Amino acid sequence: MLVGVQGGMVATNGGDGVRAIATAVLSLLIAGTSVVNNFGTGVVASGTAATVWIGGATISGNATGVSFAGATMQSLKNNQIAGNNTTSSTWSSRPSPMRPKSHRD
Repeated sequence: MLVGVQGGMVATNGGDGVRAIATAVLSLLIAGTSVVNNFGTGVVASGTAATVWIGGATISGNATGVSFAGATMQSLKNNQIAGNNTTSSTWSSRPSPMRPKSHRD
């Protein structure tokens, strides 16, 4: 399953902002979205079947910024992740495996 969250705001939830917890294949793209002021983790991914790509996102003011266990989480390197109480120590920016096709005339 492929799920996209684009151009919105996920804010002030009593728990996590966005969760990708999967036992079957799940791909989640978070693009141009603010994930802010959640009482849990801003973006959490769990399970080897989960893949999360984050691009152009603001993740701030959460108890934890991003967290993942067994899942794949990749940054498209254009995010603002700051001002959270903690952020996963294993988080790193990686080039995206998703590349737009170039169209030539």
